[in-house]
Amino acid sequence: MPHPAPLSRAFSRLRLWHLIAVFLVLGAWTSVVVPLGEGPDELPHFTVTRYIIQHGRLPDTAAEHESFQPPLYYLLSAALTFWIDTSDFVAKTDADYDPFAPDASKMLLLHTRAEWFPYQGWALAWHLMRLLSLAMGAVTIAAIGATVSTLTADRRLGFWCAALVAALPGFIFMSALVSNDNLAALLAALLCWRIAVLLRPVSPDTQVTSPGMASSLPLVVEDHGRSQIVRAAMQTRSGGVAGETEGLLLGLLLGLALLSKTSMLAFVATLGVALLIAGFRQRWTWLAWLRVNARVFGFALLLSGWYFARNYLLYGDWLAWPLVLAANEVRVLPLTLRDWLHVAGQAYRSFWLEWIGIALDPAVQLVLALISTLALLGIARSAPATLRSRSRALLEVFDHGRPASCARAIRAARGIRPAAQDIVVRAAMQQPGGLLLAVL
Repeated sequence: MPHPAPLSRAFSRLRLWHLIAVFLVLGAWTSVVVPLGEGPDELPHFTVTRYIIQHGRLPDTAAEHESFQPPLYYLLSAALTFWIDTSDFVAKTDADYDPFAPDASKMLLLHTRAEWFPYQGWALAWHLMRLLSLAMGAVTIAAIGATVSTLTADRRLGFWCAALVAALPGFIFMSALVSNDNLAALLAALLCWRIAVLLRPVSPDTQVTSPGMASSLPLVVEDHGRSQIVRAAMQTRSGGVAGETEGLLLGLLLGLALLSKTSMLAFVATLGVALLIAGFRQRWTWLAWLRVNARVFGFALLLSGWYFARNYLLYGDWLAWPLVLAANEVRVLPLTLRDWLHVAGQAYRSFWLEWIGIALDPAVQLVLALISTLALLGIARSAPATLRSRSRALLEVFDHGRPASCARAIRAARGIRPAAQDIVVRAAMQQPGGLLLAVL
């Protein structure tokens, strides 16, 4: 058994590119061994791209099952494969397919020598699209690592969080297939990273470059016998170049995300809250905050607005909901408890890896369930201590923006006389968030 120290040193030499290289090898192998069209909704994702190449426009009927999806993934795939002749592609369904009968075929399609290596025609186009998805998965891993490193200021923790995602069998499987989920995951991870950068605390000694951001507000409490004097001084530094660039980048990522999957609309609210918190912590003026919001959401609207306008003109709905209902089966009965439990179990199993004819061994699933249970117990056990530390850190949060003196004032006021406390608290309440701190 190797000595812990050399083993620790070996792990410390690991870099993100090592992790991504292993992920790409595993993903490429999965892409080759999984027959074309056997992934979740992979066939209709491929045919939408083929439709765009053949007709030069987006599909607008339920004849293409995924036609209700935002188009960015398919447009990128079409740009990658437009030069390949796919006119001879025909989907041949497997008549013996049955997902429930144990002795029945689990293949959705019949597979022929047209899929054999060296790839040509539509098979070549399909594999190139799979490689595009795999590249998106690799960038997603890097963005997750960057997000954690930014939030915790711990690069090793960021590395291991990225490694955890890269090692998930379900993530490797989906990244090796043709699916717009890969682009949505990529843009979601990049948005989380840039939001983490936006909310990253700024040291009082750091030169401020975001619009309206300010340095700390030092407040000094001095004791002169019976009289105690509270002095406050504020220095403000502001700039606009970095803030404008960051705003445009956030708008770009949000606009592209809205064109990748409808569920990315959740980031509109997420980003709005993040900008509100950033403005509060970094002491933006209202005018600066409005400018940043206009820049972010205006650029996102400029990029993606045409798609929602198209939906409204074609279907009378911004999200093309009539097309969604036409292309998918609609539940007519309410969900029972048994249904909810089934869906929850299916979601858990598919997270690790489960698809028609593809599943982890039950013993492996049991081990993963035990690991997940231990992780949840660890979170529950550490939650009270974490909440207490967060409460103590609440004052420190304001040390990186305008209300730094507010935090110091509250701490100082605990050790001085009530009259002076009143002065300190009233001074603190003049800062953003000062009322909350004064109450605490």
